[in-house]
Amino acid sequence: MTLVELLAGLLVASLVASAVTVSLSIDRHAHVRYMHGRRADDAAWLILAAVANDPVEANWPVAGHTLRHGKSRQPFADGVRSLRFLPEEGGLVELRLTLADGRTFSRVARMP
Repeated sequence: MTLVELLAGLLVASLVASAVTVSLSIDRHAHVRYMHGRRADDAAWLILAAVANDPVEANWPVAGHTLRHGKSRQPFADGVRSLRFLPEEGGLVELRLTLADGRTFSRVARMP
C-alpha cells in the first residue's frame, strides 16, 4: 500500500466515524427528550392521585406554577399552571391538571 492509499482510507474512516458520532448524539438527545416527557407524565398522574385522595379545592391552591397543599400551603409540585375541580353528577368531581407546558391531564374522583 502506498501512503496515498493509507491517507485515503484514513479519511474515509474518519468521515464514517464522524457520521456515526453525529447520529448517536442525535439519538441520545431524542431519547433524553422522550424520557423527560415520560417523567413529566408520571409526575402529573402522581399529582392527580394525591389530589384524588383529598379532593377539596381549598386544600390545593396554585401560585406561580407551584401547586401547594394544606393549611400550611407547603409546596407540593412545580410546573403546574392550573388545577380545576369540575363537579359532576353523583358526588363526583373531575380533577383537571394543566402543566406549565400546556399539557392537560384529568381524573374523576368522589367528593368526600
